[in-house]
Amino acid sequence: MAKKPKGFSEILLQQQWANASERSFDKLKKKVNRSYGRDVKLVMNQGEIVKMSEVLEDFVEPYNDDTLNKHGLQMLLSMGVLAWNIALMPKEERIEMLNEAFAAIMPGSDPEDITFGKNLVDELIQRKDKFFADNQRTIVNFELQYVSRGEFHISVASTMPSD
Repeated sequence: MAKKPKGFSEILLQQQWANASERSFDKLKKKVNRSYGRDVKLVMNQGEIVKMSEVLEDFVEPYNDDTLNKHGLQMLLSMGVLAWNIALMPKEERIEMLNEAFAAIMPGSDPEDITFGKNLVDELIQRKDKFFADNQRTIVNFELQYVSRGEFHISVASTMPSD
């Protein structure tokens, strides 16, 4: 059997990341088009503009346990997006929006689960206000794509920064 050249594993992993990135962006584009129509323009990696996928990862990082599977990470990112977007609202509207969101996403759920979820989102809102206050971009949607053993690629659709 032929021996793998040095760096083969790294090249393979880079290819897996590239493929995951492409699949993730395609899925995200379809989600956004279904929700907002085909007139929405999605662009990738706009030069000097910070990538919202990296911002979202940094935002939820203290809550991201390395043992989370794809479903757990999906749930954490969803809570992060909810918190992020609520934090962009005026403070007097946040509690009502949080209650409406949980009534919609967790109808009939165990009250303890709802309380836990609301507390997590509230902590994330405080984190957004404290550490990410200057970033006022709305997160429209995201896509989580499996790459390899415990590694995932995140694509995020967001509004562009305003000047």
